[in-house]
Amino acid sequence: KKRMLTLANVKRSLNKTEWAEELDMNKPCPMVEDPAMTFPFELDNFQKQAIYALENGFNVFVAAHTSAGKTVVAEYAIAMAQRNSSRSVYTSPVKALSNQKYNDFRHTFANVGLITGDIQINESADCLIMTTEILRSMLYNSSDKIRNLEFVIFDEVHYINDPERGHVWEEVLILLPSEVQIVMLSATVPNVIEFATWVGRTQQRKVHVCTTQHRPVPLQHYLYVGGGGVKERRYLVKDGDGPFLREKYFELNNLKKEEEIKQKQAKRKQIDKLRNMERKKQMDMAKKTGAPAENIKCPEYSELLSTYKANREKTFWREFINYLESNDWMPTVVFAFSRKTCDMLADLLSSVDLTTKTDKMHISSFFRRQIDKLDEIDRNLPQIVKMEGHLKNGIGVHHSGILPILKEIVEVLFQQGKVKMLFATETFAMGVNMPARTVVFNSIKKFDGNQLRLLLPSEYIQMAGRAGRRGKDSAGNVVIVTPPECLQKLEDLENMMLGTPCHLQSQFKLTYRMILNTLSSPGKITVQTIMARSYCENHSQLKHSQYKMDLLTVKQALDKAEQTVKEKLNDEEAKLLSNFFDKAFAYIKVYRKMRETILGHHRILKEINPGRLVRVSKGPHINQIGVVIDVISQVDVSQSVYRIMIPKVEDKFLDIYRPKHSIGDEEWREHWYRMLSWVPQLAVHTAKVNLFEDETKMISAKLYDIVEVFKTTLSLSATQIANILRDVDRSYLMKGRVKYSEDSFQLASKLSTACSKTLSVIDENGLRFNMDVTLKMEEMYQYKEDLDIARTCIFSMDKNEFLEKFDALFHWKQMQIQCEQLTYNLSDESMTLYPDYINKLAFLRERNFISQSDTVLMKGLMAARVGKYELVVSELLMENVLLELGPEEVAALLSVLVCQSKVGTSDTNKLEVNDFHQPAPTVAEEKVVVKPEDKVFNRDEDMHKNLPDSLNNAIVRVKAILKDLHDMEMMHNISDTDGSEGHKLSFDLVPIMYSWAKQQPFKEVMKVAQDYQEGLLVRYIQQLLEALKEVETAAKVMGDPAVPEKINQAGEKIKRGIVFAPSLYTTID
Repeated sequence: KKRMLTLANVKRSLNKTEWAEELDMNKPCPMVEDPAMTFPFELDNFQKQAIYALENGFNVFVAAHTSAGKTVVAEYAIAMAQRNSSRSVYTSPVKALSNQKYNDFRHTFANVGLITGDIQINESADCLIMTTEILRSMLYNSSDKIRNLEFVIFDEVHYINDPERGHVWEEVLILLPSEVQIVMLSATVPNVIEFATWVGRTQQRKVHVCTTQHRPVPLQHYLYVGGGGVKERRYLVKDGDGPFLREKYFELNNLKKEEEIKQKQAKRKQIDKLRNMERKKQMDMAKKTGAPAENIKCPEYSELLSTYKANREKTFWREFINYLESNDWMPTVVFAFSRKTCDMLADLLSSVDLTTKTDKMHISSFFRRQIDKLDEIDRNLPQIVKMEGHLKNGIGVHHSGILPILKEIVEVLFQQGKVKMLFATETFAMGVNMPARTVVFNSIKKFDGNQLRLLLPSEYIQMAGRAGRRGKDSAGNVVIVTPPECLQKLEDLENMMLGTPCHLQSQFKLTYRMILNTLSSPGKITVQTIMARSYCENHSQLKHSQYKMDLLTVKQALDKAEQTVKEKLNDEEAKLLSNFFDKAFAYIKVYRKMRETILGHHRILKEINPGRLVRVSKGPHINQIGVVIDVISQVDVSQSVYRIMIPKVEDKFLDIYRPKHSIGDEEWREHWYRMLSWVPQLAVHTAKVNLFEDETKMISAKLYDIVEVFKTTLSLSATQIANILRDVDRSYLMKGRVKYSEDSFQLASKLSTACSKTLSVIDENGLRFNMDVTLKMEEMYQYKEDLDIARTCIFSMDKNEFLEKFDALFHWKQMQIQCEQLTYNLSDESMTLYPDYINKLAFLRERNFISQSDTVLMKGLMAARVGKYELVVSELLMENVLLELGPEEVAALLSVLVCQSKVGTSDTNKLEVNDFHQPAPTVAEEKVVVKPEDKVFNRDEDMHKNLPDSLNNAIVRVKAILKDLHDMEMMHNISDTDGSEGHKLSFDLVPIMYSWAKQQPFKEVMKVAQDYQEGLLVRYIQQLLEALKEVETAAKVMGDPAVPEKINQAGEKIKRGIVFAPSLYTTID
């Protein structure tokens, strides 16, 4: 039996750099003497290697699949800190994960604390669990809570790719003191060594990388097609680490057309049946009521189609659940990329019962115990009543629209095995270890905010990794639901299952808060240092050592070149030639760009085709006239290759144009020949009147090399061109000893005749232009005029004398420019974000956040204490916008800080709070009919008209602040994405938060918040409390206690009821 080659047994070379080293996971690991912690099971080798690296003082990066056991390494680091009487911090991307980890760790370690935006438990503990944003604030504020810090664990460090929050991870990794050991836990990523090298160099401590592709429980990937007469319901397309099984895919693909026909027939039959049933129903009703038969109307086709699809969906899921049960594939997590889809599917299966009587009793008892902790008025909210019914049947729903306490109840019951089928969005895949036997994808497409696309390999792997329970299942099942008629393309499935996960990429942002915090703490770290240490500057910073060595070499060459110029040129000659070089070099910078802009126009490109006569400057072939023989086109027209036949010039005549000094760089060689093409006394080679076929030469040129395009075109057929090209190739291979075709002879004759009869379509400087580039051409005119003046000044110099002296000066100038470039590369100005930094400094000075000497002023000190929209907060505080408002109005107004404006569709504010994608509509969703009373009313008119005048006036003032800030940012060339982002803010939550702050019951507030699900609204209120605390801290800088006290009261008004019910993970044992 042949052994199957899998990813797991492919041996590969290990990577190693100065600051990072990938450890060999197949190599036995030495035992740790006196371990800080032991485990009741045998550790995998990657866990042993990581622990050994920690004990030896290295930073550690662990990259492994979901459920591989990365948390073991985190626990060991915490145990080391407690053994050493020091502190450790565990960071997670979201608050829910922090709560779950707190519950886990407090059962393992003696002294554990939790700090989130609204919860502080045991803040002086040796092990603190928090989000990455909170750790960043502590680092900026030099908090006592992180004194004596020895370890920081970053869970889900691949979250650094998140466009909105990824920059926080970079900031923290830069700000952490070098004496702190770092543990990074991540899903598998392709550029782990590159990232680890950056962390190691930034922290000046080597990183040991432990990667493993091993899964404790292998996965089997299936395509499930359902019933409907299909012989086989599931098709195994990938087994464990093996390849994609194409034969199974093709077997299913063969059913596609047959199933499409069957489904069309079934659809027509069912719709006819539904129509007849509805008609009969109406006729029976008419008989009872005595209504005339002519009033009976057939239902619209769209209504019948929606009913048909909903019935089909219901039938499918019932059959699928029976299939899962019969194969003992439960518990199951079904991933759907829409909250609405999750709810709809759970409602669709409300009559399905998956639990025993014992299960029901346990579920009911546990559910009631937790719900009874709520205020009585909140215990019977519609979502709570519905969820209880679902859970008793063994069905759960988990997404951001679900109340936090319900999500936690679902999680606990799922871990206990009482929830048999869980409908969840993508966020569930990022939770604590809650594996299932089976993971189902309702769809493999998601809306990412811009487009509906297939899942990325990393997204699929993360969710699929929830399948397979270690110690319980021999294999985990991953099922993609796909009716045959909806089968995805083979290459799409292969790429999703086998493709490379996303690289870790920098999302670094130069925020105002970072600038102000850094400027207000002189002597600690500069903004320039933070920028230089950022991951986005990693590649350029790695080159600094080479730049420094190159700079020393170039400076030595510069000194020698300067001495040569002094020896060969007098002052006047040096001045004239230097002026010519400077003007020519300045012109070259725009010359290439403008040349491609003009000649790159489609009408001009059409002219440069086989047979066209052109003037070309390529290498020592300066200003040669030739004919285009062949064009090898590229998408980027500047890279298209033109094969041009020119009169052959003997090498002895070309040698005088070749530089005497070694230029080295190809770009500088081009500069040399291009400058020579503009020297008046270097006449164009005059071609013979009658050329023989062996007196021509073929050169390959780019668009940039074509100096002039003539009206003259030589007639060349495709056969003639083929013969000429064949002669050229044969001549090259046989070193000229070849009998040329008649076509080559005729071409040579025509070329010699045409050389003396040329009329330009485009003159030498490409000044026949399209109107679209008129403004750019004006810039080119000025440079050309300066160059022409410089050319006339050197006209009197002898040709050979010029070449000798210009060669020396060119080399000197080249060394000068290279020296300047290397110096620039080593400077702060070369950093990508440096222009943005300068613009923001200018903006902050003009708005009086900092002085002209960059001292942080009061407004800047306030902004430095706010995590997001810091400029908006500072401005509204300085303008006393809150002064005349009551606490309830303050809470309502500041809700603008947690509500982003809608983009594109009216459903945008229904996006996942921690998930930035929109759902793809499913069959079940199409049945939803929006009732008139459910329509969202006009917020600006209807919702705000019931607000106090003082609050509406404050809204007007804040809008003016937002516009003012945005306009001034635009004046300072600060883009929307890099600025205060005030344009994203929305006032949609103001009436809702006002009702909540006025002590309205949550059930009543939900009537106002018709556009938000319960869980989303709770999250917004929690975020508002966090924002209020930051604004209160900022307001204290002003010295007047009235405003901070009012903000504090606003926080107290909203901190109540179900919104701030304690997490189960902090209360249950």
